Amino acid sequence: MIQEGSSYSSKMEHGGILNTHGGILNARGGILNTRGGIIYTRGGILNTHGGIINTHGGIIYTHGGILNAHGGILNAHAGILNAHGGILYTHGGILNAHGGILNTRGGTIYTHGGIIYTHGGFIYTHGRIYIYP
Repeated sequence: MIQEGSSYSSKMEHGGILNTHGGILNARGGILNTRGGIIYTRGGILNTHGGIINTHGGIIYTHGGILNAHGGILNAHAGILNAHGGILYTHGGILNAHGGILNTRGGTIYTHGGIIYTHGGFIYTHGRIYIYP
């Protein structure tokens, strides 16, 4: 676990894996970035509070966990934001698939005052999408 209030910056190049199993990965005002790699949690939380969780051609993935952009950005540029049975959530933040995929496979996409943006990408869910102003 990375402590609440700490700022964590990581840059993983070309196929790296950042894995938290049931833990919390928090980029509060910082950046988690992978280019062609994987940021993954099983039953945990990937959280950005005013920060950025970013992939360029890679995967940001949770199995039964939460991908959360609270005033920040979850960004899949030609990549995938995938919450398998979990939650893609933003409160005043941005869920962005620029030529990529937002996918929940039975989970939920939820935004409260945030933006779900796709430019040449698409949203795929066998679950629910909630959008509140």
